[in-house]
Formats: sequence, structure tokens, C-alpha cells
Amino acid sequence: MGFVNLFKKYENRPRIKIESTAFDKIIDALSLVLLVLIWATVFLNYTDLPAKIPMHFNAAGEIKEYGNKQMIWLLPAIGIVLFILFFFLNKIPHKFNYLVKITPQNAKQQYTIGTRIIRFTNLFVMGLFYYIVYKTVAITQATGETTLNKWFSPLIMFVSIGGLVVIAIVSIVSNKKKK
Repeated sequence: MGFVNLFKKYENRPRIKIESTAFDKIIDALSLVLLVLIWATVFLNYTDLPAKIPMHFNAAGEIKEYGNKQMIWLLPAIGIVLFILFFFLNKIPHKFNYLVKITPQNAKQQYTIGTRIIRFTNLFVMGLFYYIVYKTVAITQATGETTLNKWFSPLIMFVSIGGLVVIAIVSIVSNKKKK
């Protein structure tokens, strides 16, 4: 199965333009604010960073590896690529994978849920990247901080898995209401 045929099974789905609600725009704006904060934090602190900065943290949030300070630009760069990717991905909800069969009757509701998932994923990733950049800078500035936080990894796992469970429940329940 070639890349061209990857989305072929979705060709018969209804193509509906999902309008952004005020809530959706707020989530997008918060994601953009976090992206700007990521860039601003790196830009404003770059010259004060030591030659080697923390690059890898273990599950307990402890520093396991150091790298060149130029690597601090990696998360802002990935952040902007992901922000743009999520933006354009929201334009094609008929190509998303869904837990339920998409019909003309449930398409708008399922596409709305799908685009909202992408928005929250974007917000989550931007928040995560900002926290990592902020803590990396704070650790290098003799603030007394030496770890991300012992709750960082468990919280990320909880939010990720919990979010998936909530999404699955909302998607299935909302589809049953449409029938």
C-alpha cells in the first residue's frame, strides 16, 4: 500500500468545514502564546546560558545528559513546526482516524471532536515544551533548581492516558446520542 493510497479509505467521508468556536480560538491563542513564550525564553536567556546545558532528564526529572547550548533552539524549532502542522491538520478532519464510523449524520460532531483533540494536543505540547525550556534555563541560572520535578513524568503519563480515555468516551457516547 503506497503513500498515495494511505487515505483512500476516507474518500467517501463527508467533507464539512468545521468553524472554530470562541472556545477553539481561545485554545489556539493559548497555544500561540506558549509558542511565543518558548521563543522569548530562549531568545532572552541564550547569551547567559553556559556552554553546556541539561539536555536529557530521567523519569525522576534528574539531569542525565548535557549538550551544547545551541541545542536549546531545538524545542522552539520543533514547536513551530508542530504548531503549523496542527494548524493545517485541522483543515482535513475527514482524514482523521475515528473510533466510530463517520456518516453524514455524525460527521459534524465527530469532526468537531477531532479538531478539538488536535487543538488540545497542540496546547499540551506547547505547554510541555515551555515548561522544559523554562526549567532548563532556570537550572542553568543557579536558582537552586536541579531537576524538572519528580511529578513531571507521572503527570505527563496521567494527562496523556487520561486524555485518551476521555476522548474515547466522549466520541463513543456522542455517536450513540446521534443514532
